[in-house]
Amino acid sequence: MIACEKIVQTIAQANKKRMIDQLFCIPYSTYEKYEKGDLQTRIFDDCDQVAHMLVYTVLPVVQVLLSVAFGLAYVLIYNWPMGVFTMLWIPLFTNGIRNAPDLFRKAS
Repeated sequence: MIACEKIVQTIAQANKKRMIDQLFCIPYSTYEKYEKGDLQTRIFDDCDQVAHMLVYTVLPVVQVLLSVAFGLAYVLIYNWPMGVFTMLWIPLFTNGIRNAPDLFRKAS
């Protein structure tokens, strides 16, 4: 996870540099519309938010999906009837997850 954070931070730094380089190409009249430091604050806050989202939201989802895929592949290789039985449950779980908010609304 730490290696992924470093990669995301490197990408965020490159994006910040690219956005600042683009700021230098904007006409001066555009800068007059904003307060002092407003554009810089927006750039750094947006890049930090994207980096935070990638590290703490997207990467764990990918990690879980890969774990499920490799686990299912292992079960299929180890004992294929059990793997097929496991795969039959997937539509039930996905349907349950999709309908879970409706169940909570009806209960309250």
